Amino acid sequence: MQSLERGARHIGALNWHAVRLYRLSRRLWLNDRRAAALLIAAANRVLTGVEIPPTASFGPGFLIMHGCGIVVHPDTRAGRDCTLYQGVTIGSRSVDGPPPTLGDRVTLFPGAIILGPITLGNESSVAANAVVIRDLPSGATARGPLANCADASTPCAAPA
Repeated sequence: MQSLERGARHIGALNWHAVRLYRLSRRLWLNDRRAAALLIAAANRVLTGVEIPPTASFGPGFLIMHGCGIVVHPDTRAGRDCTLYQGVTIGSRSVDGPPPTLGDRVTLFPGAIILGPITLGNESSVAANAVVIRDLPSGATARGPLANCADASTPCAAPA
């Protein structure tokens, strides 16, 4: 019910439509209607400025705030109640590299860049314009141009 309440505030906004179009394309993809899924994903990109391929997986309660400029790697996996703000990039560090994995209740603030085969733990967050290339423990906040961890009992892991 909480997930419905989170989304209900945003009905009519482009960010709400971006999530709905992503969910539709994902459902079509999982039901082997790949051409239709790709068409909906392309429409989502054009209409809302949000590029989330139907192969990416976001759990229930996924929320986009001010969605323009969001780009997500096709193989991204994210838990429930994740929030993305404008200008977020979730990708790999090479053309065929593996993407990051996001835990539950992860928040990526405007301009955050998450790169490589890393894991962002549950309830972690990435501050505005931070670049994260290391694992982020649960409950941690990453901030800075090449992000350092703050507010966590353990430091960020070394780069992969």
